[in-house]
Amino acid sequence: MKKKIKYVGLCIMLAMGLLLPQADNLKANDFASNEGYYLELCSVPRPSKDEAAICTQFKEYYKSKGNDLEQQISSLNRDMSS
Repeated sequence: MKKKIKYVGLCIMLAMGLLLPQADNLKANDFASNEGYYLELCSVPRPSKDEAAICTQFKEYYKSKGNDLEQQISSLNRDMSS
């Protein structure tokens, strides 16, 4: 029984070790709190594929944010016209 517990514990630790490096990619979508960093990072050409992929995601986030702001402005303009 103790061997099974140790085996399961070892498997869990190995799985976490494999998944934790990927956690940075999952957190990459937290652009709102680090916009300045990503603006600077993505303002120049990126040599690595990982950085280029992050910048592509950031550009989509930024574009979406701009679209949301445009919708809010349109909504405010409609409310002011009423």
